[in-house]
Order: sequence, then C-alpha cells, then structure tokens
Amino acid sequence: MGRFLEEKDFLVTNKIELVVTSPLIRAKKTCIRVLGCDPSRSNNPVHRVVESDLLIERTMLEFAWKYNNYVKRLRDLEDWLGNQEEDRIILVGHSQYFKTLLGLDFKIGNCDVYRAEFLDSQGQRWANVTRVFRCDDAMKAFAEEYEIQDH
Repeated sequence: MGRFLEEKDFLVTNKIELVVTSPLIRAKKTCIRVLGCDPSRSNNPVHRVVESDLLIERTMLEFAWKYNNYVKRLRDLEDWLGNQEEDRIILVGHSQYFKTLLGLDFKIGNCDVYRAEFLDSQGQRWANVTRVFRCDDAMKAFAEEYEIQDH
C-alpha cells in the first residue's frame, strides 16, 4: 500500500500538511511504512508529523464499560483538531476508534484510506466520509501492474 500511495503521490496530490498517529506500535509502523512519515524524524514529506495519545484504541473494556471516557477522548481529539493551523490532516489509528469518531455503522478495513470533512462545530463534527482507497483493491492493482503472482 505504501508504494501504491507513493506512486499516486498521495501526500502531495492531496496537499497533506499534518499527519497524526497513535503512538501504538502498529499504527506507528503503518504511518512509517505506508505514508513514509515518522514522528521521530524531522525530514518528513509533510509539514508536521505528531503522535497523539488521543488516538489510542485502548481496550474493548474502555469502549464497553468506560464509554464516557472513550467519548471524551474522541471529543478532545476533535477539539485539538479544531485548534490546529493545518487544514489537510491524516489520522493514523485504529478502526474501532474511527468507527465511533466518524459515526460509521461499519468497521474500516486495515490500511484502508478514508476522506472526511471535519466541521468545526459542536453538533455534527464529520461529513462526507468516503473511502479513497481500499487496501485489498490497491494491492491487487499494484500486483497486476507489476505482474506479481500469488504463490
């Protein structure tokens, strides 16, 4: 997926200014491998790359039994996003978290890329949620283009 997005010049074409990643290992690896953005480096392909604990998907216990804490963290992230100077932002995190954040009735697939418009208001905070790339489709197209065979 990383090569696919790189070949599409995804970060430049979409004028991405800020990448925010969960500090959990899997999300950070996705951020580095798929986007080429590493919060520990200063020479990233975007203006700024940061880690945020607000993006951590803790446990299902938090979602089930401490739902108010979970929702507060979602709202804190939205408030934080509303205070950033950048307009084009990528969030790298965890599917259950994004499902709740965006008010979806489905779980986002691993490495899928979605676009959403953030409304800096207190009511409906997200609009126009659309899938940009489906990881499986991107990998299939990449394999076909480079004639990579499954063994």
